[in-house]
Amino acid sequence: MAQPLALEGVAAVPGFIDDRLARILYTMLRLRAHRGEGRRDDHMPTAVSFWGDSTLDALHLSVRQDVEGVAGGPLLPTYCYARLYSNGDTLGPHHDRAACEIV
Repeated sequence: MAQPLALEGVAAVPGFIDDRLARILYTMLRLRAHRGEGRRDDHMPTAVSFWGDSTLDALHLSVRQDVEGVAGGPLLPTYCYARLYSNGDTLGPHHDRAACEIV
């Protein structure tokens, strides 16, 4: 596993998604929320969540090699998940499911 992921369990990669793509993804999520396509989850019931989304799945697969470079080895794509937060939303400490883990 690549540094600092191996040491800290997390790796921030500035510029991994450029500003233009970030704005496109944010606008897409806002439109889908407006259309009622989002769902609620137990971790943050006031936020709108998205999974099983073809756009997010395409992004996931298209950046796989870059993410593997950060992780330091091959990864098995499992699923994509996005959450659209509003002002005042706070995601507390939690554990993601096992499919999110690098073992």
